[in-house]
Amino acid sequence: MKTQRTTVVNLKGHCDDPEYADVVYVGRATYRGGWHLDASPFASPYRPGADGSREQVIEKYKTWLLEQPHLLARVAELRGRRLGCWCAPLPCHAQVLAELADKGAV
Repeated sequence: MKTQRTTVVNLKGHCDDPEYADVVYVGRATYRGGWHLDASPFASPYRPGADGSREQVIEKYKTWLLEQPHLLARVAELRGRRLGCWCAPLPCHAQVLAELADKGAV
């Protein structure tokens, strides 16, 4: 299911939910809540706490992403999709990806 706008959804509690079958996971490799997910190429190398506050690591991620031409070339693939993470509704790197995908500026 594609949406007009790129959105971010939390995967918690939705492992067997057919409504989440189309979600593009953008996080690190994880085995939680029934999910067995490989690391996404879009996963953030920064962690809140260890690498700064949530706001700081989001800014670090944006700076890092803008220096990754191989990933920037793929951001358009995310346009109109639902991006899955474990942070939503809290701010996270997935929102950076959604904003860039919707801007089409990459």
